[in-house]
Amino acid sequence: MYTQTEFTMGRFGIFIAKDLKIPSVHTYHTVHEEYTHYISNVGEKSLKKIVRKLSKRYVAPFSGVIAPTEKTKDLLTSYGVKNKIYVVPTGINLEKFKKNALDAEIDNLFKSFKIKKDSFKLVFLGRISKEKNIEILIDMMSKIINSDKNIQLIIVGDGPDRLELEHRVKNLNLEDNIIFTNRVPNDKVPVYYKMADMFISPSKTETQGLTILEAMAAGVPVLVYDDTNVKGIVLHKKTGLLFKEDHELLDNIKFALNNREEIKKYAKEAFRIADDFSSSNFARKIEKIYQELINQSGKI
Repeated sequence: MYTQTEFTMGRFGIFIAKDLKIPSVHTYHTVHEEYTHYISNVGEKSLKKIVRKLSKRYVAPFSGVIAPTEKTKDLLTSYGVKNKIYVVPTGINLEKFKKNALDAEIDNLFKSFKIKKDSFKLVFLGRISKEKNIEILIDMMSKIINSDKNIQLIIVGDGPDRLELEHRVKNLNLEDNIIFTNRVPNDKVPVYYKMADMFISPSKTETQGLTILEAMAAGVPVLVYDDTNVKGIVLHKKTGLLFKEDHELLDNIKFALNNREEIKKYAKEAFRIADDFSSSNFARKIEKIYQELINQSGKI
C-alpha cells in the first residue's frame, strides 16, 4: 500500500494495509510546520511543536517512509521518526518540458501580458504565498530597474498572497516590470518556462522543488536558494546560480543580466542532470523498495 497524503486518503491507506496485513509506504512531501501561519501567528512555535509530534505519530505505522530529498530525511529524523527512510526524488514527466515551444505560442503570451521581446525575463512559477518569499523578488526588482529598466519579472500562478503582492507592485509603480499571469492551464506550463531567460525561486522552504527540475528540463537557467534540496543538482556557476543572503540574490540577478551567454551554458549542463529525475527512473527505484519490504514481510 502506497500513500502520498497525510489526511483522509492517507489514513484510509493505513487502515487497508493493516486489514490486509501488507507492507505500507508513505511519501512525506510537505513540511507542514512551515504552514502553521495559516492557522495563527500567535503561539506559532507551539503549533510547530505540535505539528512535528503529529507528523512523527502519523508515519509510525508505515513499513517505510520515502523522503524526496536528504533535507526531508534529516527533518523527519529530527522529529524522532524511527521508520526506515528512503530518499527518492519525486519523478516528473520531463518530455513535455523538453519539447520546443512554438514561436507563435510564445508571441501570444508576450502580447497577452505586455511582455517585451527584448527584455531580460525572470520567471517565477508556483504557489503565490508567504513561504515562497516572493516579496523579496519585488524588492529586488525595485533596486535593479534603477540601473536597467529592460528587465521583467513574470509571476506565474495563484495563491493567497497574490492580491496583496499585486497591490505592492502597484504602489511601487512597477506594473510594467512585474507581471502577474494568475493560474495557467497545466498543459501550457512548459511554454511559460520556455519564454524565460532565467527561472527564479527565492523560496527557502522547498522539500524538493519540482519547478526547479522542470525549468532545467526546459533548458532554462535557474537561480535558486542554496539549500540541501538542490545539493548535487544546482551547482553554482556550473548548472545554475545559488544564493544564501538577500544581497547574493541581487548580485546573481545582476550577474545573469550581464552574462547571458554564460548562463546559457549552465542551462545545458543542468539539462543533462534533469534526466536523472524522470518518472521512469522514479518508478524503478520505488519498485525496488516495494520488493524489499515485501521480502521482509514474507508476503508474496
